[in-house]
Amino acid sequence: MRARIVPHLADLNTAILSTGRSLDGDLPDSGDAPASPAEAEASASAAGAGEVAARRTRFNDEFSPEKQKALNRVLRDRIGRSPDFSVSPTPVFLPRVLLDRMLRYIAEMSAQLMTPEYLAAATEMIPAAFRVPGRTPHPLFTQWDFGLVHDEAGNLHLQPKVIELQGFPSIMEFMNVLGQAYQEVYGLDGLQYFLSGLDLPRYEDLMRRAIVGDHAPDNVVLLEINPFGQKTLADFLATEKLLGIKILSVTDVVPRGDKLYYRRGRTLVPIERIFNRVIFDQLARDNVRPSFDLTKAWDVTWAGHPHWFYLWSKFALAHLKHVSVPLTQTLDQIAGLGRMTREDLMAYVLKPLFSYGGAEVTVGPRPWRLTKVRKAERPSWALQQRVKFAPFIATPYGETMAEVRIMSIWLDAKLPLPVITLLRMTQGAKAGVDFNKKGWVGVTLAMFDPD
Repeated sequence: MRARIVPHLADLNTAILSTGRSLDGDLPDSGDAPASPAEAEASASAAGAGEVAARRTRFNDEFSPEKQKALNRVLRDRIGRSPDFSVSPTPVFLPRVLLDRMLRYIAEMSAQLMTPEYLAAATEMIPAAFRVPGRTPHPLFTQWDFGLVHDEAGNLHLQPKVIELQGFPSIMEFMNVLGQAYQEVYGLDGLQYFLSGLDLPRYEDLMRRAIVGDHAPDNVVLLEINPFGQKTLADFLATEKLLGIKILSVTDVVPRGDKLYYRRGRTLVPIERIFNRVIFDQLARDNVRPSFDLTKAWDVTWAGHPHWFYLWSKFALAHLKHVSVPLTQTLDQIAGLGRMTREDLMAYVLKPLFSYGGAEVTVGPRPWRLTKVRKAERPSWALQQRVKFAPFIATPYGETMAEVRIMSIWLDAKLPLPVITLLRMTQGAKAGVDFNKKGWVGVTLAMFDPD
Protein backbone atom coordinates (compact mmCIF):
# COMPACT_ATOMS: atom_id res chain seq x y z
CA MET A 1 0.00 0.00 0.00
CA ARG A 2 1.24 3.49 -0.79
CA ALA A 3 2.92 5.37 2.09
CA ARG A 4 0.36 7.60 3.72
CA ILE A 5 1.11 10.93 5.43
CA VAL A 6 -1.81 12.93 6.85
CA PRO A 7 -0.56 16.47 7.48
CA HIS A 8 -3.94 17.90 8.50
CA LEU A 9 -4.97 15.37 11.17
CA ALA A 10 -7.14 17.05 13.77
CA ASP A 11 -8.09 13.64 15.14
CA LEU A 12 -5.79 10.64 14.83
CA ASN A 13 -8.82 8.35 14.95
CA THR A 14 -9.62 9.64 11.46
CA ALA A 15 -6.53 7.86 10.16
CA ILE A 16 -7.46 4.69 12.04
CA LEU A 17 -10.99 4.61 10.64
CA SER A 18 -9.99 5.51 7.09
CA THR A 19 -7.48 2.65 6.84
CA GLY A 20 -9.28 0.08 8.98
CA ARG A 21 -6.11 -0.23 11.03
CA SER A 22 -4.68 1.28 14.15
CA LEU A 23 -1.58 3.39 13.70
CA ASP A 24 0.69 0.61 14.98
CA GLY A 25 -0.70 -1.78 12.38
CA ASP A 26 -2.99 -3.86 14.63
CA LEU A 27 -6.64 -4.39 13.85
CA PRO A 28 -8.85 -2.42 16.28
CA ASP A 29 -10.85 -4.45 18.76
CA SER A 30 -14.48 -3.69 18.01
CA GLY A 31 -15.42 -4.65 21.56
CA ASP A 32 -13.35 -1.91 23.16
CA ALA A 33 -14.25 1.74 23.52
CA PRO A 34 -12.39 3.84 20.96
CA ALA A 35 -9.16 5.34 22.24
CA SER A 36 -8.80 9.09 22.49
CA PRO A 37 -6.51 10.74 19.93
CA ALA A 38 -3.82 11.18 22.57
CA GLU A 39 -4.10 7.54 23.64
CA ALA A 40 -3.99 6.34 20.03
CA GLU A 41 -0.89 8.39 19.31
CA ALA A 42 0.81 7.27 22.54
CA SER A 43 0.08 3.63 21.71
CA ALA A 44 1.41 4.03 18.17
CA SER A 45 4.45 5.88 19.48
CA ALA A 46 5.27 3.08 21.93
CA ALA A 47 4.87 0.41 19.26
CA GLY A 48 6.93 2.40 16.77
CA ALA A 49 9.67 2.98 19.33
CA GLY A 50 9.97 -0.76 19.89
CA GLU A 51 10.33 -1.44 16.16
CA VAL A 52 12.89 1.35 15.83
CA ALA A 53 14.97 -0.02 18.73
CA ALA A 54 15.02 -3.50 17.20
CA ARG A 55 16.00 -2.13 13.79
CA ARG A 56 18.76 -0.04 15.35
CA THR A 57 20.19 -3.07 17.14
CA ARG A 58 20.24 -5.09 13.89
CA PHE A 59 21.87 -2.25 11.98
CA ASN A 60 24.61 -1.74 14.58
CA ASP A 61 25.31 -5.48 14.81
CA GLU A 62 25.69 -5.77 11.03
CA PHE A 63 27.66 -2.55 10.52
CA SER A 64 31.29 -2.71 9.41
CA PRO A 65 33.97 -0.21 8.33
CA GLU A 66 33.84 -1.83 4.90
CA LYS A 67 30.19 -0.83 4.55
CA GLN A 68 31.01 2.74 5.52
CA LYS A 69 33.72 2.83 2.84
CA ALA A 70 31.21 1.44 0.34
CA LEU A 71 28.74 4.19 1.29
CA ASN A 72 31.35 6.89 0.74
CA ARG A 73 32.32 5.30 -2.58
CA VAL A 74 28.71 5.22 -3.82
CA LEU A 75 28.23 8.90 -2.93
CA ARG A 76 31.44 9.87 -4.67
CA ASP A 77 30.56 7.88 -7.80
CA ARG A 78 26.99 9.21 -8.02
CA ILE A 79 27.90 12.86 -7.47
CA GLY A 80 31.39 13.05 -8.94
CA ARG A 81 33.11 14.05 -5.70
CA SER A 82 32.93 13.49 -1.96
CA PRO A 83 30.75 15.96 -0.02
CA ASP A 84 32.56 18.74 1.84
CA PHE A 85 30.59 18.08 5.03
CA SER A 86 30.29 15.20 7.44
CA VAL A 87 27.91 12.43 6.44
CA SER A 88 26.77 9.97 9.09
CA PRO A 89 27.36 6.31 8.25
CA THR A 90 23.85 5.50 9.48
CA PRO A 91 20.34 6.65 8.67
CA VAL A 92 18.05 7.48 11.58
CA PHE A 93 15.09 5.15 12.02
CA LEU A 94 12.01 7.08 13.15
CA PRO A 95 8.46 5.97 13.99
CA ARG A 96 5.91 7.08 11.40
CA VAL A 97 3.70 8.54 14.10
CA LEU A 98 6.47 10.99 15.08
CA LEU A 99 6.97 12.08 11.47
CA ASP A 100 3.22 12.44 11.03
CA ARG A 101 3.08 14.72 14.05
CA MET A 102 5.79 16.98 12.62
CA LEU A 103 3.96 17.16 9.30
CA ARG A 104 0.73 18.05 11.07
CA TYR A 105 2.51 20.79 13.01
CA ILE A 106 4.00 22.19 9.79
CA ALA A 107 0.56 22.40 8.16
CA GLU A 108 -0.83 24.22 11.19
CA MET A 109 2.03 26.71 11.39
CA SER A 110 2.24 27.29 7.64
CA ALA A 111 -1.32 28.59 7.69
CA GLN A 112 -0.35 31.11 10.39
CA LEU A 113 2.51 32.44 8.25
CA MET A 114 0.29 33.22 5.26
CA THR A 115 -1.98 35.75 6.99
CA PRO A 116 -1.87 39.32 5.62
CA GLU A 117 -0.96 40.64 9.07
CA TYR A 118 2.10 38.44 9.43
CA LEU A 119 3.31 38.97 5.86
CA ALA A 120 3.01 42.76 6.23
CA ALA A 121 5.17 42.69 9.37
CA ALA A 122 7.74 40.35 7.80
CA THR A 123 7.95 42.39 4.58
CA GLU A 124 9.22 45.36 6.59
CA MET A 125 12.31 43.31 7.47
CA ILE A 126 13.47 42.96 3.84
CA PRO A 127 16.44 45.30 3.25
CA ALA A 128 15.91 47.86 0.49
CA ALA A 129 18.90 46.49 -1.44
CA PHE A 130 17.17 43.11 -1.68
CA ARG A 131 13.67 44.18 -2.68
CA VAL A 132 13.36 41.98 -5.74
CA PRO A 133 10.38 42.36 -8.14
CA GLY A 134 8.12 39.45 -9.01
CA ARG A 135 7.43 37.97 -5.58
CA THR A 136 5.47 34.72 -5.77
CA PRO A 137 2.27 34.16 -3.74
CA HIS A 138 4.01 31.68 -1.43
CA PRO A 139 7.45 30.13 -0.93
CA LEU A 140 8.37 27.40 -3.40
CA PHE A 141 10.65 25.66 -0.88
CA THR A 142 10.31 25.49 2.89
CA GLN A 143 12.47 24.01 5.65
CA TRP A 144 11.33 23.30 9.21
CA ASP A 145 13.95 22.20 11.73
CA PHE A 146 12.82 20.31 14.84
CA GLY A 147 14.74 19.34 17.92
CA LEU A 148 13.52 16.10 19.50
CA VAL A 149 13.05 16.30 23.26
CA HIS A 150 11.56 14.17 26.00
CA ASP A 151 8.06 15.22 27.02
CA GLU A 152 7.51 17.48 30.03
CA ALA A 153 6.83 14.50 32.28
CA GLY A 154 10.28 13.12 31.47
CA ASN A 155 8.90 10.15 29.56
CA LEU A 156 10.88 8.62 26.70
CA HIS A 157 8.29 9.67 24.09
CA LEU A 158 9.98 12.15 21.77
CA GLN A 159 8.34 15.52 21.20
CA PRO A 160 9.27 17.83 18.30
CA LYS A 161 10.18 21.47 19.02
CA VAL A 162 10.77 23.99 16.24
CA ILE A 163 14.33 25.30 16.16
CA GLU A 164 14.36 27.16 12.84
CA LEU A 165 12.43 27.60 9.62
CA GLN A 166 13.22 29.05 6.21
CA GLY A 167 11.40 29.76 2.95
CA PHE A 168 14.51 28.70 1.04
CA PRO A 169 15.79 25.52 -0.64
CA SER A 170 18.13 23.07 1.04
CA ILE A 171 20.17 20.08 -0.13
CA MET A 172 17.19 18.09 -1.38
CA GLU A 173 18.81 16.20 -4.24
CA PHE A 174 21.85 15.25 -2.18
CA MET A 175 19.46 13.73 0.36
CA ASN A 176 17.80 11.73 -2.40
CA VAL A 177 21.20 10.37 -3.50
CA LEU A 178 22.08 9.62 0.14
CA GLY A 179 18.80 7.76 0.68
CA GLN A 180 19.48 5.58 -2.37
CA ALA A 181 23.01 4.92 -1.12
CA TYR A 182 21.76 3.83 2.32
CA GLN A 183 19.26 1.46 0.72
CA GLU A 184 21.85 -0.01 -1.63
CA VAL A 185 24.77 -0.43 0.79
CA TYR A 186 22.82 -1.60 3.83
CA GLY A 187 20.03 -3.54 2.12
CA LEU A 188 17.29 -1.22 3.38
CA ASP A 189 15.09 -1.40 0.28
CA GLY A 190 12.06 -2.21 2.43
CA LEU A 191 12.22 1.17 4.16
CA GLN A 192 11.02 4.51 2.81
CA TYR A 193 12.72 7.90 2.93
CA PHE A 194 10.31 10.00 0.85
CA LEU A 195 7.38 11.74 2.54
CA SER A 196 3.78 12.29 1.41
CA GLY A 197 3.57 8.95 -0.38
CA LEU A 198 6.19 9.93 -2.95
CA ASP A 199 8.45 7.45 -4.70
CA LEU A 200 11.59 8.13 -6.74
CA PRO A 201 9.92 8.91 -10.11
CA ARG A 202 7.32 11.20 -8.54
CA TYR A 203 9.94 12.96 -6.41
CA GLU A 204 12.17 13.62 -9.43
CA ASP A 205 9.19 14.82 -11.46
CA LEU A 206 8.25 17.20 -8.64
CA MET A 207 11.81 18.56 -8.54
CA ARG A 208 11.76 19.08 -12.29
CA ARG A 209 8.41 20.87 -12.21
CA ALA A 210 9.50 23.12 -9.34
CA ILE A 211 12.96 24.07 -10.61
CA VAL A 212 12.85 23.80 -14.41
CA GLY A 213 9.13 24.24 -14.99
CA ASP A 214 8.23 24.71 -18.66
CA HIS A 215 11.69 25.92 -19.64
CA ALA A 216 14.53 24.16 -21.41
CA PRO A 217 17.18 23.10 -18.85
CA ASP A 218 19.81 25.17 -20.72
CA ASN A 219 17.83 28.30 -19.85
CA VAL A 220 17.66 27.53 -16.11
CA VAL A 221 20.54 28.32 -13.74
CA LEU A 222 21.31 27.35 -10.17
CA LEU A 223 22.52 30.69 -8.82
CA GLU A 224 24.89 30.97 -5.85
CA ILE A 225 27.83 32.97 -4.52
CA ASN A 226 31.00 31.22 -5.69
CA PRO A 227 29.12 27.90 -6.01
CA PHE A 228 32.23 25.76 -6.56
CA GLY A 229 33.62 27.02 -3.26
CA GLN A 230 30.51 26.24 -1.20
CA LYS A 231 30.25 23.29 1.19
CA THR A 232 26.92 22.45 -0.44
CA LEU A 233 28.59 21.86 -3.84
CA ALA A 234 27.72 18.15 -3.68
CA ASP A 235 24.03 19.07 -3.77
CA PHE A 236 24.57 21.51 -6.64
CA LEU A 237 26.32 18.80 -8.66
CA ALA A 238 23.60 16.24 -7.88
CA THR A 239 20.92 18.75 -8.95
CA GLU A 240 22.81 19.59 -12.14
CA LYS A 241 23.08 15.87 -12.94
CA LEU A 242 19.36 15.28 -12.33
CA LEU A 243 18.00 18.32 -14.18
CA GLY A 244 20.72 19.34 -16.64
CA ILE A 245 20.75 22.97 -15.44
CA LYS A 246 23.74 25.32 -15.26
CA ILE A 247 25.56 26.10 -11.99
CA LEU A 248 26.37 29.81 -12.03
CA SER A 249 27.90 32.40 -9.71
CA VAL A 250 25.92 35.55 -9.00
CA THR A 251 28.96 37.48 -10.26
CA ASP A 252 28.94 35.75 -13.66
CA VAL A 253 25.46 36.73 -14.86
CA VAL A 254 25.52 38.92 -17.99
CA PRO A 255 22.78 41.60 -18.15
CA ARG A 256 21.58 42.93 -21.52
CA GLY A 257 18.56 45.24 -21.56
CA ASP A 258 15.90 43.55 -19.43
CA LYS A 259 17.32 40.06 -20.04
CA LEU A 260 19.98 37.99 -18.31
CA TYR A 261 22.49 35.60 -19.87
CA TYR A 262 25.43 33.37 -19.06
CA ARG A 263 28.47 32.63 -21.20
CA ARG A 264 29.11 29.29 -22.88
CA GLY A 265 32.36 29.86 -24.69
CA ARG A 266 31.66 32.82 -26.99
CA THR A 267 27.89 32.30 -26.88
CA LEU A 268 25.49 34.13 -24.59
CA VAL A 269 22.80 31.72 -23.38
CA PRO A 270 19.52 33.31 -22.19
CA ILE A 271 18.52 32.81 -18.55
CA GLU A 272 14.76 32.37 -18.22
CA ARG A 273 14.49 30.88 -14.74
CA ILE A 274 16.70 31.15 -11.63
CA PHE A 275 16.91 28.40 -9.02
CA ASN A 276 17.99 30.73 -6.23
CA ARG A 277 20.56 29.41 -3.74
CA VAL A 278 21.99 32.85 -2.90
CA ILE A 279 21.77 33.62 0.82
CA PHE A 280 21.43 37.38 0.79
CA ASP A 281 22.81 37.66 4.30
CA GLN A 282 26.06 36.24 2.91
CA LEU A 283 26.07 38.76 0.06
CA ALA A 284 26.13 41.56 2.60
CA ARG A 285 28.45 39.81 5.06
CA ASP A 286 31.08 38.96 2.41
CA ASN A 287 30.63 42.23 0.52
CA VAL A 288 29.84 40.40 -2.73
CA ARG A 289 28.49 42.55 -5.56
CA PRO A 290 26.30 40.68 -8.08
CA SER A 291 26.95 41.48 -11.74
CA PHE A 292 23.32 42.55 -12.18
CA ASP A 293 20.94 44.79 -10.24
CA LEU A 294 18.75 42.55 -8.05
CA THR A 295 16.10 45.26 -7.66
CA LYS A 296 15.46 45.60 -11.41
CA ALA A 297 12.51 43.87 -13.08
CA TRP A 298 14.33 41.28 -15.23
CA ASP A 299 12.61 39.03 -17.75
CA VAL A 300 13.07 35.91 -15.59
CA THR A 301 11.08 33.79 -13.18
CA TRP A 302 12.36 32.60 -9.82
CA ALA A 303 12.43 29.04 -8.53
CA GLY A 304 12.44 30.26 -4.97
CA HIS A 305 11.88 34.03 -4.89
CA PRO A 306 14.49 35.77 -2.69
CA HIS A 307 11.90 37.53 -0.50
CA TRP A 308 10.81 34.27 1.10
CA PHE A 309 14.24 33.92 2.71
CA TYR A 310 13.13 36.85 4.90
CA LEU A 311 9.38 36.25 5.08
CA TRP A 312 9.67 32.67 6.34
CA SER A 313 12.67 32.82 8.64
CA LYS A 314 13.54 32.84 12.32
CA PHE A 315 11.62 36.14 12.37
CA ALA A 316 8.47 33.99 12.34
CA LEU A 317 9.38 32.23 15.59
CA ALA A 318 8.43 35.29 17.64
CA HIS A 319 5.03 35.41 15.89
CA LEU A 320 3.99 31.75 15.78
CA LYS A 321 1.61 30.50 18.45
CA HIS A 322 2.02 26.77 18.63
CA VAL A 323 2.77 24.06 21.15
CA SER A 324 5.93 23.10 19.24
CA VAL A 325 7.50 26.58 19.27
CA PRO A 326 9.73 27.43 22.26
CA LEU A 327 9.45 30.92 23.73
CA THR A 328 11.15 33.30 21.28
CA GLN A 329 11.51 37.08 21.49
CA THR A 330 13.43 39.58 19.41
CA LEU A 331 15.87 41.63 21.45
CA ASP A 332 13.86 44.83 21.02
CA GLN A 333 10.88 43.10 22.71
CA ILE A 334 12.77 42.21 25.90
CA ALA A 335 12.38 44.67 28.75
CA GLY A 336 15.45 44.92 30.96
CA LEU A 337 17.73 43.32 28.41
CA GLY A 338 20.81 44.69 30.15
CA ARG A 339 19.78 43.19 33.49
CA MET A 340 19.78 39.58 32.30
CA THR A 341 22.39 37.53 34.15
CA ARG A 342 24.70 34.79 32.92
CA GLU A 343 22.51 32.30 34.81
CA ASP A 344 19.36 33.63 33.10
CA LEU A 345 20.91 33.33 29.67
CA MET A 346 22.07 29.74 30.06
CA ALA A 347 18.46 28.78 29.29
CA TYR A 348 18.47 30.60 25.93
CA VAL A 349 20.06 30.65 22.48
CA LEU A 350 20.91 33.91 20.74
CA LYS A 351 20.17 33.83 17.01
CA PRO A 352 20.37 36.26 14.09
CA LEU A 353 17.07 36.04 12.26
CA PHE A 354 18.39 36.05 8.71
CA SER A 355 21.44 33.79 8.74
CA TYR A 356 21.61 30.17 7.63
CA GLY A 357 23.55 27.07 8.67
CA GLY A 358 24.10 28.08 12.30
CA ALA A 359 26.15 31.21 11.54
CA GLU A 360 26.54 33.47 14.63
CA VAL A 361 24.26 31.31 16.79
CA THR A 362 25.36 31.46 20.45
CA VAL A 363 24.18 28.88 22.98
CA GLY A 364 23.94 30.36 26.49
CA PRO A 365 25.29 33.80 25.50
CA ARG A 366 27.06 36.01 28.00
CA PRO A 367 25.26 39.28 28.93
CA TRP A 368 27.78 41.45 27.05
CA ARG A 369 26.91 39.56 23.85
CA LEU A 370 23.35 40.90 23.98
CA THR A 371 24.17 44.48 24.85
CA LYS A 372 26.80 44.51 22.10
CA VAL A 373 24.01 44.27 19.50
CA ARG A 374 23.26 47.81 18.39
CA LYS A 375 19.78 49.10 19.17
CA ALA A 376 18.88 49.48 15.48
CA GLU A 377 19.80 45.83 14.86
CA ARG A 378 17.93 44.32 17.83
CA PRO A 379 14.74 43.55 15.82
CA SER A 380 16.94 41.23 13.70
CA TRP A 381 18.18 39.17 16.67
CA ALA A 382 16.19 36.82 18.90
CA LEU A 383 16.53 34.94 22.15
CA GLN A 384 14.95 31.50 21.95
CA GLN A 385 14.32 29.26 24.91
CA ARG A 386 16.93 26.54 24.76
CA VAL A 387 15.74 23.12 23.70
CA LYS A 388 17.42 20.20 25.43
CA PHE A 389 17.80 17.58 22.71
CA ALA A 390 17.13 14.01 23.80
CA PRO A 391 19.87 11.49 22.97
CA PHE A 392 17.93 8.60 21.44
CA ILE A 393 20.15 7.02 18.76
CA ALA A 394 22.34 4.17 20.03
CA THR A 395 25.73 4.26 18.29
CA PRO A 396 29.17 2.73 19.01
CA TYR A 397 30.14 6.19 20.29
CA GLY A 398 27.26 6.47 22.74
CA GLU A 399 23.76 7.88 22.64
CA THR A 400 23.44 10.56 19.96
CA MET A 401 20.94 13.37 19.35
CA ALA A 402 19.46 14.54 16.06
CA GLU A 403 17.83 17.61 14.61
CA VAL A 404 15.15 16.85 12.01
CA ARG A 405 14.62 19.04 8.96
CA ILE A 406 11.44 18.53 6.94
CA MET A 407 11.95 19.80 3.39
CA SER A 408 8.90 20.74 1.34
CA ILE A 409 7.98 21.91 -2.15
CA TRP A 410 4.98 24.18 -2.63
CA LEU A 411 3.61 24.28 -6.16
CA ASP A 412 -0.14 24.82 -6.55
CA ALA A 413 -1.55 23.16 -3.43
CA LYS A 414 -2.98 25.02 -0.45
CA LEU A 415 0.02 24.16 1.72
CA PRO A 416 3.61 22.95 1.20
CA LEU A 417 4.10 19.27 0.33
CA PRO A 418 6.72 17.59 2.57
CA VAL A 419 9.03 15.56 0.34
CA ILE A 420 12.18 14.41 2.18
CA THR A 421 14.11 14.86 5.42
CA LEU A 422 17.56 15.99 6.41
CA LEU A 423 18.76 15.04 9.87
CA ARG A 424 21.91 16.22 11.59
CA MET A 425 23.22 13.81 14.18
CA THR A 426 25.10 15.55 16.96
CA GLN A 427 26.75 14.96 20.29
CA GLY A 428 27.31 18.65 21.00
CA ALA A 429 25.33 21.83 21.69
CA LYS A 430 25.06 22.72 17.98
CA ALA A 431 23.70 20.45 15.26
CA GLY A 432 25.28 22.10 12.21
CA VAL A 433 27.70 20.10 10.08
CA ASP A 434 30.51 22.54 10.90
CA PHE A 435 30.27 21.52 14.56
CA ASN A 436 30.10 17.72 14.25
CA LYS A 437 32.95 15.86 12.60
CA LYS A 438 33.75 12.82 14.77
CA GLY A 439 31.84 9.61 15.42
CA TRP A 440 28.44 8.79 13.97
CA VAL A 441 27.52 12.42 13.44
CA GLY A 442 26.71 14.71 10.54
CA VAL A 443 24.12 14.71 7.76
CA THR A 444 21.72 11.79 7.46
CA LEU A 445 18.02 11.23 6.79
CA ALA A 446 15.01 9.50 8.32
CA MET A 447 14.00 6.03 7.19
CA PHE A 448 10.72 4.44 8.19
CA ASP A 449 8.21 1.75 7.32
CA PRO A 450 6.29 2.57 4.14
CA ASP A 451 2.94 1.70 5.72
